[in-house]
Amino acid sequence: MVSRYDVTAARVIGGRSEPPPREILDVPADFEEYKVMAGDRIAVLAYRFIGDSRLWWLLADVNLDRAPDPQMLSPGTRLRVPRVALS
Repeated sequence: MVSRYDVTAARVIGGRSEPPPREILDVPADFEEYKVMAGDRIAVLAYRFIGDSRLWWLLADVNLDRAPDPQMLSPGTRLRVPRVALS
């Protein structure tokens, strides 16, 4: 099963990322899992797993129940990482 996310590269305005213009991204229902290490940052993880650090909010969105504040990741937290394919 494939869920649909609206996504493109986030626009940075005044140092803050804003939700991107509409474009469709297919995210398979299955996720990888990643165990947060000391010093990990959400933007760096987005770059590693998605290929664009500006899409940090996508990781944050699918992990709200595990990491309510994505800018303060706790070591040992297990994050869901969607397998993504930009269309």
